[in-house]
Amino acid sequence: MSELDRSATKAIAQRLWQAAQSGVACAPVRDAIAQLGGGPLRAAYEAQRVNTERRLTSGERLVGCEVGLTSRAVQAQLGVDQPDFGMLFDTMAVADGEEIAMSRTQQPKVEAEIALVLERDLPHERHTLAGPMVAASAGDVFTASIEGLGTVSASFSTQSEPT
Repeated sequence: MSELDRSATKAIAQRLWQAAQSGVACAPVRDAIAQLGGGPLRAAYEAQRVNTERRLTSGERLVGCEVGLTSRAVQAQLGVDQPDFGMLFDTMAVADGEEIAMSRTQQPKVEAEIALVLERDLPHERHTLAGPMVAASAGDVFTASIEGLGTVSASFSTQSEPT
């Protein structure tokens, strides 16, 4: 794998940051990321890391992580072959029943979410899908389940990038 072009990755992160801050969608960054050395997945997560650091530096608090694209059907539809991972910050939280201002979104969508609240940490250093399932069947790890709706908002337009 070749060396990751950090200046180009920072420029991509800046495009996404500007789109999020201004509320004006930018062109998709997938083509720019694909052109970077070091592999597109590595470049994409580096751009995410840059913007995560920006958020933390600006005082936002990291409150969780999200796994997306877990459905093989959705992965196939979007042309990817694995889930993606993202950061959730305190500024993204919306209280139950609270209205979400359209100005906070770009291309808003709603999806069903199911979350589990752990009573205590799982005992393994590295987890597989079987670990939480076994713990759940024992009935001694989960205190409650939360079902709700999640919102998805992209910071990029659905149009192709200019060449």
